[in-house]
Amino acid sequence: FNTYKMLADKLSIYVDTFNLCKLIGQYQQGHRVKGDRQPTMPKFARYGIMNDCLSRALRLLDVVYEANKYKSKRYYAYDSYLEIHQGIKSRVRLMGELRWLTTRQTSNIMSLLDKTGRQATALRNASQSPCGTLTAAGESSHYGAAKQDTAADDDIR
Repeated sequence: FNTYKMLADKLSIYVDTFNLCKLIGQYQQGHRVKGDRQPTMPKFARYGIMNDCLSRALRLLDVVYEANKYKSKRYYAYDSYLEIHQGIKSRVRLMGELRWLTTRQTSNIMSLLDKTGRQATALRNASQSPCGTLTAAGESSHYGAAKQDTAADDDIR
């Protein structure tokens, strides 16, 4: 066990994704946001679409764990996270527009989705890209190597 490796459940993206799972689960069970009138949600939406959103959100927790466990696969793991994330976002937006979720419920879920989306994008961009590693300035290492080669060529001339 590597003591220097950060535990996945301590990462802010994991905590926020866990809160997203709890929130979706509460809304699926019919919990109300204080002051909101609960809209009537058809059973197929509650046990179909909401269950799908919850399953996808739980999968996001697994992806965060996998990304933390395998550093070499981190870029692809967070890329996968963003794909699953987009699926949840589109389903929540649909349920909000059909008024199966209240405006407040939709905005609560969407704000957590926006937050986790920004975190996943930043973590993906900070990890190794498929074309090479990223430098502190955000440049690809291939570009940096080419720059060094031309600098060496200039010294020769």
